[in-house]
Amino acid sequence: MELAQALILALVQGLTEFLPVSSSAHLIITSKLLGWEDQGLTFDLGLHLGTLAAVMGYFWRDLVAYLGVLRRWHRHPRWREVCMLALASAPVALLGVLLAKWVDTNLRNLTVILMANTFFALLLWLADRKSRLAQQQRQLDPSRMTWLTAFIIGCAQALALIPGTSRAGVTLTAGLLLGLTRQGAAHFSFLLSIPIILGGGLLTLGDVVESGSRPDMQLLLLAIGVALVTALACIHLFMRMISTCTLNLFVVYRLVLSGFLLFWLII
Repeated sequence: MELAQALILALVQGLTEFLPVSSSAHLIITSKLLGWEDQGLTFDLGLHLGTLAAVMGYFWRDLVAYLGVLRRWHRHPRWREVCMLALASAPVALLGVLLAKWVDTNLRNLTVILMANTFFALLLWLADRKSRLAQQQRQLDPSRMTWLTAFIIGCAQALALIPGTSRAGVTLTAGLLLGLTRQGAAHFSFLLSIPIILGGGLLTLGDVVESGSRPDMQLLLLAIGVALVTALACIHLFMRMISTCTLNLFVVYRLVLSGFLLFWLII
């Protein structure tokens, strides 16, 4: 892998992992557009480690609080929130183990990305509009968020196995449709990404060990650093933006991307 390819893919991963635009779709599109071969499992693992470090770094206070749950779980004020994150992680964990290879084989193509990107962009617009029109919205408060709400968001997250859906986008959409504010839905979505990225990374690590690949460590570490910094910046800007702005910018961007993909497929 050349330096330019590693840097561009790391930038794409960092910029899109936590925004409602589908990082997997952007990585596939970028590679196809530039005629690159698959970057390999080791490089994929490295990029996800970079974005995992970014989200864990940004929400370190939440993670420190969760460690207290391990010592006195049922008496801790945030034990219920930890349980809800575990519950919401279960559907995608189960389906990911069962369907990951089938998805990689059958769904990683531009037609699927076009359909999923368009449908979930329109659904995001509908959810954001509903949120803005609602007179009363609930904040992300573990004492008020129901188990059913967490489970439904988790089931929605499982749809992100389909390239073009966007894990961040579909969990944000589900949260808004269920009555959470944009800030609350985004907060839960970001925290929910931690066990998902970590679990996916562990599965990929097993495949990397089996493959016995020996990557260029300097190039890999550089890519990890780029993905970390760009992801951290995106999380920070998105959390600041979402409190005052609508999500229409991302909806428009995704529809423009769909138009580009449609043109590409036609010609």
